[in-house]
Amino acid sequence: MDVRNILLFSTLFMSSHAGDLTISYAPDSLRFGHASPLRSSSLDDMLAAAMGYTPATSPWSGLTVTSPFKHPTAMVVVGIDGSGSAVQEEGQHYTLQEDKPFINVYGALHSAVSARAQRPTHFVHMEVADGAGIESEQVSSPSDSTLVASREPDASFLLEVGVLPSLIDKAAVNSSVPHGGQDFIFYQLESFALLVKTYGDNSPQVQEGKQLLRSAIDRLVSRARSLYADQVLVVSAVTDKSSDTLSRASRSVLAADDNIADVNLAKEYSEDYPVIFNIILFLSLVLIIALLGVSAAMAYMDPGRDSIIYRMTNPRMKKDQ
Repeated sequence: MDVRNILLFSTLFMSSHAGDLTISYAPDSLRFGHASPLRSSSLDDMLAAAMGYTPATSPWSGLTVTSPFKHPTAMVVVGIDGSGSAVQEEGQHYTLQEDKPFINVYGALHSAVSARAQRPTHFVHMEVADGAGIESEQVSSPSDSTLVASREPDASFLLEVGVLPSLIDKAAVNSSVPHGGQDFIFYQLESFALLVKTYGDNSPQVQEGKQLLRSAIDRLVSRARSLYADQVLVVSAVTDKSSDTLSRASRSVLAADDNIADVNLAKEYSEDYPVIFNIILFLSLVLIIALLGVSAAMAYMDPGRDSIIYRMTNPRMKKDQ
């Protein structure tokens, strides 16, 4: 099997294992429209562009920055292991093609922002289960609930969705926003996948879990908007594919490195390319406009009235005659 067939197979394989990206809330300076699926390997660039940083790759067509001088002061990303189940939250939805583990998105974004930031930044990456342990709330469920607080994985899930909206209060304690900075907050929620694997996607327990999860995210959005005066981007990603599956797909592509030259890949550009391109473009436009203006002025100039050369040489010419 040649490299083209391997890459085609990998593409079809990844498209059959796609997650869901939901823009739960975005400020007025950002507009999200219809677009093609977003790869998880490009998610960090999209988030960086939304926060005002130049992406390393071509910008995603679904994001439009309507105000380049007014960027969000905070970003909250909730990663949910869905194990193939769709949560269907409220907001703008996009297909997320998982070509790399979602857990790596935080590290890539942290590296990109830290290398370019000219302002204070505050990063938080936490598994909701760890935050739930810190909060140590009493787990309870309604009497008519299909989830039982005294057994697993129900107890872990109920605890995580219970503390998720309040975790942002602790993250905001060390916020850099009062000092003119930005906050980057990532949460990982793993217990929902255990519900799906234990009871099945169509079970009453999972359906109730989806409702509780949507409610928890809605309360998280409300709390984030209140803390950051609506200048916050809230994104949730329901992942579908596990890390070991991603590793196998990556190895199948990497095994074809010897023939990678046959793929006709596009040339890679540095992150400074857009800056240099814009400088050259606008400088060229200014020089062209200036040249056209000078040429037009000289074409319609009256030598007898506007030219100092004519005035100085004309009396001398008469005297020589």
